[in-house]
Amino acid sequence: MVGNIGNPVLDSVDFDKEYDYVIIELSSYMLETLQKNNYISVLGAIFPEHLDWH
Repeated sequence: MVGNIGNPVLDSVDFDKEYDYVIIELSSYMLETLQKNNYISVLGAIFPEHLDWH
């Protein structure tokens, strides 16, 4: 189990192993400081109470 509390999500991915897919849901706050390369990012939703951030 990984997420906002406890073990970091990206520490659970073995980057030396070849994967067909790695799918991780991250908040925009987490994506801002992401230091790993990603090939595709998808913005799922923007809610009015968060428009000041995006």
